Amino acid sequence: MRSTHYGDLKNWVIKVINSCENLNQLHSANRLINLYDKNLIRDKKVDDYIRTRCYLELYTVYENKVSEIMDKREKELLNG
Repeated sequence: MRSTHYGDLKNWVIKVINSCENLNQLHSANRLINLYDKNLIRDKKVDDYIRTRCYLELYTVYENKVSEIMDKREKELLNG
């Protein structure tokens, strides 16, 4: 049986984000972040501070990946 602990799920979402290779995949990962956050809202065992910290960490990883993909795409366009 797989773990459903919020920390394990957060780590899994980070792995999904880091595996994205294009913006379409990142769009799906963003939806996954939002679903994760909604699940934490429903889980009364996780307080708002932890939920917010998890969301911000995931969103930071997401934003860094967006920048990485955009930078790579820009270099490809500049180099022909």
